[in-house]
Order: sequence, then C-alpha cells, then structure tokens
Amino acid sequence: MMEPLEVEDIESTGTEKVSKLSSGSWLTAAFVLANFAIGAGILNYPAAYDRSGGLLIGSLLQVGVTFVLGTTALALACCSEAHSDRTYHDVLESCIGRKARDACACSVALTCFGICIALLIFTGDLLDRVLASIYGDQFCHTWFLSRQFTISVAAIALILPLCLIEKMTLLQRASAVGVIAMLYPALLTVYSFYKVPRPESLELKTEPNSWLDFVVTTPVFCFAYQMHEVVVPVYANMKNRRLPEFAKAVTSALILLFLVYVTIGCFGYATYGHAVKPDIMEMFNGSDPVVLVGITALILKTVVTYPLMTFCGRESAQSIYVRLFKISPECAGSDRRKRIVTAIWFAISMVLSILPIDIGIIIKTLGCLSMLNIFVLPGMCLVGLVWKKPGFFPRDRIVSAMGYVFIIIGAVLFLFILVDIFVLNIAKEQTRHLCA
Repeated sequence: MMEPLEVEDIESTGTEKVSKLSSGSWLTAAFVLANFAIGAGILNYPAAYDRSGGLLIGSLLQVGVTFVLGTTALALACCSEAHSDRTYHDVLESCIGRKARDACACSVALTCFGICIALLIFTGDLLDRVLASIYGDQFCHTWFLSRQFTISVAAIALILPLCLIEKMTLLQRASAVGVIAMLYPALLTVYSFYKVPRPESLELKTEPNSWLDFVVTTPVFCFAYQMHEVVVPVYANMKNRRLPEFAKAVTSALILLFLVYVTIGCFGYATYGHAVKPDIMEMFNGSDPVVLVGITALILKTVVTYPLMTFCGRESAQSIYVRLFKISPECAGSDRRKRIVTAIWFAISMVLSILPIDIGIIIKTLGCLSMLNIFVLPGMCLVGLVWKKPGFFPRDRIVSAMGYVFIIIGAVLFLFILVDIFVLNIAKEQTRHLCA
C-alpha cells in the first residue's frame, strides 16, 4: 500500500518559493514581507479612518498596530530558533502540536478564499467606476453592463486560465509589479485631495461614535499588515540569520506599509469625509485618464494575485484532507485533481462575489481571521515553548505572560468583529454599490 502524502511534502513547495525570493540581505527580506502584506485592504483605509474616529485617532491606532504586529512577528522568528523550524506550520507543530498546525492550515485556506472573493468584488467595483463615469448611474440596468455579467466575464476570461495553467514563475514576477500597482491608489488620493473640490458640508470626525467602532476597526488595520505566514521562511532563508538583522527587515517593512497606509487613509478621508465608500476607488472619476491608468494597474494586480491565493489556499486545504482521507501521493498530486479543486474553488468564489456583498464586510471578515494568525497562534507558540523548553527565554514568566496577553487580545477582537459583522453589518446595513 502506498504511503499517504505528508503535509510537509505539500507545504514545502510554498516554502521553496518564498526561499528563492527571500534569500539575501535584510533589505530583500523587508521587500518580501511588504510584498506579501500589501493588498486590497489598502482600499478600505479611508472608510476605516472614518469609523475609528478620524485622522488623529486612526493614525495613532496604526502606530499601536504596527508596534504590536512587529512584536508578534519577531516572537514567531524567535520561536523558530528553538527547533530550527523553517515554516510557520513547523513552528506551530513544534511549540503547540499537530492540531495547531491543522488549525493554521484551515485559517490560511479560509483567508485565501476570502481574499479571492474580495479581489473579484474589488474588480467589479473598478469596472463599475468606469461604467458609471461613461454611462451614468443607471448603467447596471443594461444586462451586459451589470456587475454580475462584468465580474463573470472578467474572471472567466482573465483569471481562470491563469489558475488552471499555474505558471507560478510568471505570476511571481508579475506580483512584484502588482506591489507598485497597489501604491497607485495612495498617489490617487493625494491627486484627488488637491483636485477634487470639497463641499462645505464635509464632515470629518474627531472621535468614534462609540467604543465598539474603535475596537472593531482594529482588525481591519491589522489585516493590511498581515505578513506572519511568511515571517518564519523569510527569516530562515536570510544569509545572516540573526534576530537583530531580521528586526531591521520587519521594522523597515512596517514603516513602508505605515507610510503608504497613512497616506491613503489621511488624504482619502480628508478629501471625502464621512461620505467615503468602503472601496476608495469608487470615489474617483473613472473618465479621468489618471484614474483609468490606476484602474488598469489594479485590475492587473487582481489578475496575478488571485491565482497565487488559489494556489496557497488549495495547498493548505489539501494538507488537511490528504491526511484525513489517507490519499496516496499520486492521487493527491495529480493534475486532474488539482484542476477539479481549482475549478470548484473558482466557481464558488465567483458566485459569492456577484452577490450583494459589500467589500467592507469581506475585509472585516478577513481581519477577523487575521486575529488568529497575528495574535492567538503566536501567543500560543510563546506559551507552548515556555512549557516545552524551560530556560530557552531569559525570563520565562514575562514571555509566558506576554503570550497570554496576545491570546486574550486576539480572542477578544475576534469575537467583537464577529458580532459586528453578523449583528450590525449584515443584519442592518445595505450594500452600497454605484448602481443598484
């Protein structure tokens, strides 16, 4: 009888791909970390500023988020030193156990699936912006201009072929260009700030409406900085593998992300105020050539990012069901099985993306999941390592206490954002698209 495919065999592919990108100096590592983190979450920042309480509070909240996330990222790197682990999954298994590894795989699969849905919704928002500028606010009443049709055609024609052929080398090179594409909205917000006339009724908050608004905005900010899945492999493949060197990489990546996010958050919110939409791109004039260039670049980013997320999510899901059903390596790794899983993944995500779901709700859901990878699991690693290897840290009690604090913070934020999504957003709010 053939031996079942081990999780390590599946996950090693992703690690090798990160290794090829991250081998080098701390500056190279910083770019890889920033490349992984930056994404569609950037477009929700002006709306997040509005809900968190305005320019000052939103910026201060980001400062706190970057500090805490940098701490948990370094904690993971430190935990990887105990057993010379090279992946996030390995650290979890060494410090906590096999079940934690499976939980991480589930979290990664769900996160990747959510990002795929968000990318398709995001593509629909971009196309809506162009069509609304050309045909007016009632464009969607023409069947071939509706977002159900435009999202489906764009996804099937541009994204599905790349998902099926899996030209990973091409996609990885294109994803570097995609980082530049994601910087374009930040430049557009500055451009709009000086070009768009602001009405006298422009409303800018100086404090949140309630403490709950402040709390539930935190995961949205955290999601945009999430890089923890690649922290360990990037650290493992640095030429000079030392924590001080890696600390420079993490700090540089977070500073770069902070500057980009503060720019789009402050200028976007200062331009549109309380009227800002969950997707800042919907606020721009789609007939403006400067905006059209940005929309084209962002659609390119979506096209190259979706297949990468599909690949990562599929591999994480496969690592679970391969062990559960004891599937042979040949069967699990067959091209036919991969294409079937990819087609199912694509079809479900496309159907969900054409439903009347606000991208803000999707990003909040992803922020909710990110609480596990950013706070809960790193905290459990610290606590587990203290129990398994007493004396590894100079001050075990302080490290253990810090781990428990991370776990509590992550669990509390996870619960609060769930309540906000299912009780306040889905039950009471209506989806706001340019045409309905």
